[in-house]
Formats: sequence, C-alpha cells, structure tokens
Amino acid sequence: MNSINKYIEKLTNFLLSLVLLFVFTSCNQLQIERDDRTLGERKKDIRVEDRGLDVEGKLAEEGGGISKLFGIETSIGFEGSVVYQVALDKVSFMPLNSVDSASGIIITDWYNIADNNLRLKINIRITDESLSDESIVINVFKQSFDGQKWVDEGNDPGQALKIRNSILSEARVLQATIDLS
Repeated sequence: MNSINKYIEKLTNFLLSLVLLFVFTSCNQLQIERDDRTLGERKKDIRVEDRGLDVEGKLAEEGGGISKLFGIETSIGFEGSVVYQVALDKVSFMPLNSVDSASGIIITDWYNIADNNLRLKINIRITDESLSDESIVINVFKQSFDGQKWVDEGNDPGQALKIRNSILSEARVLQATIDLS
C-alpha cells in the first residue's frame, strides 16, 4: 500500500511538472502589445471595421459581395449600425434584460434611481439606419415605491424623447466622423 502511495505521488509530481513546463513555455511565446487608445477610440475602430465587412466577413466593395451575386439587398441585422451601437452604449450602465442585434431591440431590466424609490425600464427598437427621428422608438416605463410595493406610473414620453435625441445626436456625430475618415 505504501509503494502505491509513493507511485501516485511521483506520478502527480511528474504531471504537475509537465503542466507547469507547458504553461511557462506557452506564455513565453505570447507577444503582448500595449494599446494606448482610450476605450472610446477602440470602440470606434471596431465599429469602423465592422461597417466595412459584408456577410461573408470579406471587405465589401460598392456593389460587390453577396448582394451583387444574388441581386438582392442583404442585411444581417443592426449589430454594425451606428444607431444600434450608440443606443447600446447609452443604456450599458443599466442591467440588460434582452438584446437582439438582428431585430434591433434592446430591453433593459428595472434600474433604481432616486434613493431606490423610483425605477425605470427602457425598451429601444431600431427600425432603420437612417438617423432620422423615425429610425428609433423608445419607451421609458416608471415605477415608484410606496413603502410596500412598486406602483406603475406608466410610460414617460418626455424622458423617452430626451433619450432618443441623445442617441441620434451622438450617432450623427459618430457617423459624420466615420464618413470623414
């Protein structure tokens, strides 16, 4: 029994040595480059790269790609849409309940504000990429806490309008920057 324990200990040490050797030699081959860009600059670069890709992941040329092959307009959703990305950034501080880039829908979970006596839930639907007032539909739902339960206060169209205008304003600036680059 004692010899079996020694064998298991030697085997364990041997395997541990192999794992450590593998880890250290693998890490030695990694080349880490420092990226001094801000988070906003990195997000912008990713968005610009995404907008230049067609459905196959190849660089899209005007009139090229799958749409030219089949003679149809192709769309893989709103994931690369400036409006969709800005909307997602605007509500990213809130817990997200549902995000569907294919249909352009973002639904947050309830978010407490005002000393936890008021909470909001935001539903965003991107209808198209035109950057017009009709390209985004927002509903802001409010509830207040009466000391025992949450009471619905309904939709807040004023706050929804402010959020929509903020998203569209930032999306227009970002789109102009992308177009100029």
